[in-house]
Amino acid sequence: MAFNVVRVLEIEPGAELDGTVYDQWVKIAYKEYSLSLFDMNMLAYEKAAGDYHEISIGVMFTELEEEEGPMMANRNMFRGRVVAVAKENGFFEHVVDLDGLKVILSDHEEHKIGASLRFKARLDLLDFRGAVGGWKNI
Repeated sequence: MAFNVVRVLEIEPGAELDGTVYDQWVKIAYKEYSLSLFDMNMLAYEKAAGDYHEISIGVMFTELEEEEGPMMANRNMFRGRVVAVAKENGFFEHVVDLDGLKVILSDHEEHKIGASLRFKARLDLLDFRGAVGGWKNI
């Protein structure tokens, strides 16, 4: 699993029902980028905001194609280069470098190391080193 050191800017509640929050959004910064990650498991804890943390990020894409061009991360559009590939449970797990941020992209198709991928996606928080809360730890 690829981990990144990023600064957590803020944590915003997501879905709520009867006073219980069931997921959240974690806004991070790296280099000149600011991105929001969906935290389905509520791994990021409230006091994490303002500090640097090691996290792993997954990609839930709706569009994906091999396309040359400069690396980018802008809202829900991304372009990066495949730096590693492994086959797991019938899927190809690609580590994609988005200008210094490594994300995990699972696909039925294999994209070779060095391929440039452009994708529209939601970024998901997969792991948060040192997480002390969240549904994962119940």
